[in-house]
Amino acid sequence: MRSLDALVDTDDPGISRLAAFAEESPHRVDVLPPGEGAAECLLALQVTTRSMLGTVAYRTGGLLVADGWLRVLGAGSAALPRRLDAWNGLGAERRHAGGLLVADDAGGGFFSWQADTRTVAYFAPDTLEWEDTRLGYEDWLREMLGPALLAFYDGLRWDGWRFLASELTSSQAMFFYPPRFTEEGRDPIESYRGLVPVEESWEVQQDLARQLAEGRAARSG
Repeated sequence: MRSLDALVDTDDPGISRLAAFAEESPHRVDVLPPGEGAAECLLALQVTTRSMLGTVAYRTGGLLVADGWLRVLGAGSAALPRRLDAWNGLGAERRHAGGLLVADDAGGGFFSWQADTRTVAYFAPDTLEWEDTRLGYEDWLREMLGPALLAFYDGLRWDGWRFLASELTSSQAMFFYPPRFTEEGRDPIESYRGLVPVEESWEVQQDLARQLAEGRAARSG
């Protein structure tokens, strides 16, 4: 295991690149100060601060993007308490066996850096499937802080979404009934919309995804 000194790169830190992404963003980007567990978080990840992932994990408490619609996880802070290592269960039971959960959004979607492809994938609430962005972490973050965020969420947000989003904390996500992946739930305006903890949003959707996969397997078998 590499030491903290070996992981903190003072010659080519990623924080300058992150600052440029945030400054150039057309969205509101709150780069949160890191909590006391920053060193522990970086040690658990074992990536250097030369990488963008290491920078976010050590130099920030996370990022709130587009009025908090997108929550990029870092070392944790009062405004975004989910710390990358603890939320993922590093050193214990992993929350997502296929990768590292690096962000989530107010609409109930989740982003994961996938170990097999080394790219970021999106777990979409309207399909309950992982969709590969085909972008590494830094390229993905630059895209999501840029104009591409609007196109990415086209169809997942609706007129008036800001009103419900304004009632959310970074530890909550929107809940829809009927669920977004059903035919009846395709129109979010016609659905019941509530607020649930992010943990509950993740667990319920993962359980539903498993049930759907098992049902498809049974029918094809």
